[in-house]
Amino acid sequence: TALYRILETLVHLMAPVLSFTAEEIWEHMPKRNGAPESIFLSTLPTPDAALIDEKLTDSWDQVLRMRDEILKALEKSRKPPEGENIIGHIIGHSLDAEVLIYPDMYDSGPKEIFGAQGAQTWGDILIVSKVKVERGETPFNFDWERAKDIRKTIGQAGSFSIIHVDGRAGRMYDSPLFNGPVVVFRAQGQKCERCWKYDKDVKEPAMVCPRCSAVLGPGVLA
Repeated sequence: TALYRILETLVHLMAPVLSFTAEEIWEHMPKRNGAPESIFLSTLPTPDAALIDEKLTDSWDQVLRMRDEILKALEKSRKPPEGENIIGHIIGHSLDAEVLIYPDMYDSGPKEIFGAQGAQTWGDILIVSKVKVERGETPFNFDWERAKDIRKTIGQAGSFSIIHVDGRAGRMYDSPLFNGPVVVFRAQGQKCERCWKYDKDVKEPAMVCPRCSAVLGPGVLA
């Protein structure tokens, strides 16, 4: 339904510019009862007031701004910065990543947004294998007050540092937007053959995660 409504709107909008293409699309697409034979005999669709939700739009605008900020940490984790002595990359693709966020350390705005979306939803938004929303302060010796002082001195640019925990190398990003840290590790477990996310519960012979197993139906792990 969503794809149809998008198509129906786009084909009307493109008709004045790509006339023959729009007419061909209209000829082949399913149409509502009483729809004219030609796109050029049809009227432009009017906005549906039931679909306008300014509060939801504002919320997702914030989510996307926060996503862009976390993507900075993911991109930096793909390769070590010049001058840092680290062997190999932490991640190759974003699905290789496990992201840790600490909303208790953030300002109220980001904290509310992180709380409104579950960890699995954030994993889908960021296209990573796992997102852990940790309560309390980070155990990685992140000096919140010192970080704020540094930002006041050097501006709004965030800083990066390498951390090692239980034999795992990670990258910690001091986010000016969150006023706190974002930590990226390489995700643990096996790669799911369906969604490509890493999960400790991926097992042979099916090699799919529990979430994909539920989607595919009973018997997939047999």
